[in-house]
Amino acid sequence: MNNFLNNFRHSVRTKVSLVLFFTILFLGLVATSFIYWWTYSTTISKSSQELIHETRDIARELETIFTYSRKNVETIAGLGEIRKFVTDSYQATEAAELTDSAEDKLASSSAQTSNSRQDFIREELSEFNLVNDYQAIYLIDNQGLTLVSTDRTFEGKNFSYRRYFQKAMQGQPCVDAVVGSVSQELGYYLCYPIYDDYQHIVGAAVGKLNPKVIESTLSKMLNQHQVGVDVLLFNQYQQLVFSNQKGLKFEFAQQPTEEELKALKYTQEDVKLLPESRQDIGLLIDQYQQDKIFQLPSFPKKNFVISKLDGYEFYLVSAHDVAKTLAYPRQLSVLLGVAVLSQSILTGFIIFVVINRLSEPLSKLKEAAQQISQGNWNYQTGLADNKDEFGQLAASFEQMSQKLAHYHQDLETEVEEKTHDLENKVQELEKMTDLMTGRELKMKELKEKLNQGKTDSLDEN
Repeated sequence: MNNFLNNFRHSVRTKVSLVLFFTILFLGLVATSFIYWWTYSTTISKSSQELIHETRDIARELETIFTYSRKNVETIAGLGEIRKFVTDSYQATEAAELTDSAEDKLASSSAQTSNSRQDFIREELSEFNLVNDYQAIYLIDNQGLTLVSTDRTFEGKNFSYRRYFQKAMQGQPCVDAVVGSVSQELGYYLCYPIYDDYQHIVGAAVGKLNPKVIESTLSKMLNQHQVGVDVLLFNQYQQLVFSNQKGLKFEFAQQPTEEELKALKYTQEDVKLLPESRQDIGLLIDQYQQDKIFQLPSFPKKNFVISKLDGYEFYLVSAHDVAKTLAYPRQLSVLLGVAVLSQSILTGFIIFVVINRLSEPLSKLKEAAQQISQGNWNYQTGLADNKDEFGQLAASFEQMSQKLAHYHQDLETEVEEKTHDLENKVQELEKMTDLMTGRELKMKELKEKLNQGKTDSLDEN
């Protein structure tokens, strides 16, 4: 550990490599966080749009069914025999004394039409129901009385209270979904006004679409899109007319008004409301402006999508599991985040290796400098044959080493010569010194002898 710390303190290569590695790692973490957040939010938005598109696709399929069925009823209302039959009934009713009794009105109309003619019209109507898409197709006059029907239980019944009849008398085609007062079963009623030659509305043609047509279509669409999606279909009264959830049938999202109860022939006792947890759907239907996704406080694990059928007063609500909605965005975000982080780590590692490979010649040059400093003038770096800048630097370094070797050798030779000359001079000096020393000794001896002679002479005297 100490060696590593010392190496880190003194090695530029290690410093640069680690700084670059951790810088790239940090930037990789930042990029990973950003990509995770951006991918997650973008994919969530895309997933939400896909939920809306799926719900809208189902709504379009229902629109297609209603449009096709309404055109059939429109075709019936425009047939010459149908128009003449209803017009004759209208004229007969106008000519007769009108009473407040519905039965008297029907008798007045029927007096002008024979049973054989009714049978003929009934067969004409049946021609439009060869595949039993309709539970009944019938004609009603401008008073709401049923003149003829493929289901004879409808004949003589007055439907003037129904919204679809009232709309037809105003010249407006209508599609309505209500529980029938005769059959006590849900039906989708498609109504189109019948005009005489003077463009007066004399009655209406009505087709009661079999609910199984809608149910089978919705089931097919759900199987194509996603298993586990809950679908709720509401009519203009905010009454639930279809649901693939068990336990829900004909409930109201909100309390209907007195006028709506009258149109439905319901009493307050007949009204069943959705569970309180789902009654917010009614407010969303009231405030509907465009298809959107929303959540209910009571269902935090569900995403709800509301869509209105174009041209029809039906609202389709689908409920999707939040976990399934978020599963793909979360997986994709994690996958991309891991990929970016892995790429960052790999990039840092590659840079670390590259820097080490690139700095290897510097290490060899450093070793060469140390060898030369120790007097190994012939040390070879092994890089001189390289064609890159390091090879050129190594060649120059080796040339410098050789020149230093020659200079050192010349210097040593010169030092040896100087040393030899100096030694010779020292020897000469030593000889001269010895000579001078010998002379001094002789003079000293001579002086001592003279002094001795003088002393002896004085003693003799």
